[in-house]
Amino acid sequence: MRLIIIVSIIFFQINITTAQSWEQLNGGVNQAIRAMISDTINNSLYVGGAFINAGGDTVGCMAKWENTGWSSIGGGSLSYGPIHTNCGHLFAMTNHQDDLHIVTELYQYNNLKMLGRWNGVSWDSLSTIAGTCRGLYSYGDTLYVLGQGLTVDSFSNQKILGWNGTEWFSVIDESFNFGWIDEAHWYRGKLYVGGNFETASQIDDFAVWNGQSLQMVGSGFSGGSSGIADLIIYQDDLYVSGDFSTAAGDPGNNIARWNGNLWLDVGGGTGGITFPGILDMDIYNDKLYVCGNFLTAGGIPANKVARWDGQNWCGLGSNIGGVVAELEFYRDTLVIGFMINGMIDGSYYDFIAKWNRGDYVDTCTNLIDNTNPVGQNDGVIDLKIYPNPTSETLQIITESPINEIQIYNSIGQKVWQGQGFRENQVQVNVHDFSQGVYVVRVRQGESWVSKQVIVSRG
Repeated sequence: MRLIIIVSIIFFQINITTAQSWEQLNGGVNQAIRAMISDTINNSLYVGGAFINAGGDTVGCMAKWENTGWSSIGGGSLSYGPIHTNCGHLFAMTNHQDDLHIVTELYQYNNLKMLGRWNGVSWDSLSTIAGTCRGLYSYGDTLYVLGQGLTVDSFSNQKILGWNGTEWFSVIDESFNFGWIDEAHWYRGKLYVGGNFETASQIDDFAVWNGQSLQMVGSGFSGGSSGIADLIIYQDDLYVSGDFSTAAGDPGNNIARWNGNLWLDVGGGTGGITFPGILDMDIYNDKLYVCGNFLTAGGIPANKVARWDGQNWCGLGSNIGGVVAELEFYRDTLVIGFMINGMIDGSYYDFIAKWNRGDYVDTCTNLIDNTNPVGQNDGVIDLKIYPNPTSETLQIITESPINEIQIYNSIGQKVWQGQGFRENQVQVNVHDFSQGVYVVRVRQGESWVSKQVIVSRG
């Protein structure tokens, strides 16, 4: 009984600590957050999205947070400009040549898109843009505007337009069967693009531009309901995140990395619910942070936010409800922005929250082998699992005897374990498993590998 009491006290103390780990940002904002950028020189956090109010004041779909309070940027009552009292939505935000650039939509002017530049003192309205704008990307002297049907000056129906500070030029105007480009990134001398699209040559969601047309990257993506949400270079690899899965033939579960020649796994990726995608990635202290709508990362609990160090995933330790669309570090503090009004550890937050505690890593994986190129044998474990999806049994096959098998559900709970099989083929009965996504981890010697499987009913 004494042991039970001690454990209960410890658990209670942990819950209290966790509940106090997050802090409101002075009333937050009143609608979804689309983008965040930290200004380390002026110690400001710029936040934009579908909101019109921040901290109870009218700001016009973009606001600035400075440690203790919100303020509008250059006055939120501009009669005609990028930040307007009738601004409907901020689509994208990026730093370009030392100035902040944004694209907003103005409801009052027939949903016109406007490219604006903030120099720290005043706004410049650089250009109006027709079509669907999905993102901004800065590289060298060029600001790239990404989307679908982009039209400005003499250019029309573009997928990517370039702005050199004085004039526009076409970057990609290739015909698509459907969809748009959300993200772009130069990597090893090539321009990679991602989004939710299918080209006329039936390349889905992610491609590389060869100067004339978009080309498939490695084995490519399967398309359908999948999509790419973010691109970032981390430890010399191009990381690609979004909503996709190996079950659909894609090179990862919501995250994969491309080294210029091969697709590589990222610790098994994320999972947990119907669309457990990764919407945003950021690098801080040489760690890759991700956020989205997932419940697990690498098979461990990681509710909507996780950290990857190149070898292992770590969970945050908080119970986060809602979809986390953006994350950013402000004054060495993690700030997250929600797509819908969020709840953390039972408390509501008005679309934005910051972590007020230093060490927030809860649990970490330490056994997943992430060096295995997708679809190739690393010489240690050649793992085959079928059928997938299944409703009754799983056949788990390797080239040499299996030492141990672990199966985790979508919230990181271990639901099955077996070891000491002394054979290379094991059948696992999953008839009593609930319908959903599971992670199967297999050990041979000291090496582990994991794969995601789906248990279906009917």
